Amino acid sequence: MKINLQTTLILIALSAFSLPSYARVYEYVFKDVYGTDKSVSAEAGILNTNEKIQVRIISGLDRKIQVTVKKDNVGVYSFTTESVTVNDRIKASTGEEFYGKTLTLPPLSDGSYVITSDILNTQNTVIDSTSHNFIIDTVGPLSDNLSVDQNPGYDMVLTGERWELGLGAEAKLYLNVKNVKSATGFDKATIQVIKPDDTVFSTTDMVYDSGSASLSIPWTKGNMSRSSWMPVSNADVEYRFRVTLYDKAGNHKVLPDQKFIFDSDLGEYTLFAVYDPTSKNKRSSGI
Repeated sequence: MKINLQTTLILIALSAFSLPSYARVYEYVFKDVYGTDKSVSAEAGILNTNEKIQVRIISGLDRKIQVTVKKDNVGVYSFTTESVTVNDRIKASTGEEFYGKTLTLPPLSDGSYVITSDILNTQNTVIDSTSHNFIIDTVGPLSDNLSVDQNPGYDMVLTGERWELGLGAEAKLYLNVKNVKSATGFDKATIQVIKPDDTVFSTTDMVYDSGSASLSIPWTKGNMSRSSWMPVSNADVEYRFRVTLYDKAGNHKVLPDQKFIFDSDLGEYTLFAVYDPTSKNKRSSGI
């Protein structure tokens, strides 16, 4: 009798450990707008897809999971699983393994969502509930086209189909992109110099200023010297600037190419002497 009582207590204890009363989203698995397979954690919760979404949910054994998805407080999806069994072992993209269920959501439009995972007992009563926010963003970042705010003079052409750039004088000269916007947060931007044969001469990160929502990068270092990412040229080769914006959802947008020529040559200097009758220095021959 004592042995049977101990066995019963052990079974009850093991049962308690195997039946945790919680469920939560672990990750989302989907194919993004560029056709790449991706997995995003529940904590990140930013998805760039217009296709079906697999949701991997952690749960205790012998529990049903009721999942609802709402947008603007309106239900767009609801499903209740069968009880989780030992056959419902899931291996996540991180390599972690757990018991739970994988559900497939239909394609969702852009916007903010709330997914709620309810744990049901054997009487189909909710005994625990967990909610996560996630965002669908397939639009990507937006901005104005590449521009130059300064007026450096020196007969530079800073508008139109082809720009004509030079070294200027003492001040640094900057390229700019204004009004940068992103629904899920801006990540970064790169600028490339494209050669006439369509090969890439250089790729450089632009500097983002969140206060003004703008990007910038100097094409000169000041003091009539070029930035290292700019080509050496005598204004005889037509290049193109290509700016690519990236957001935190994984989207990117390429701005229209801007043609330009660049004169990095300071020109030739001819040394000459001026005769000063009061000077005691010797004159060079020929003067």
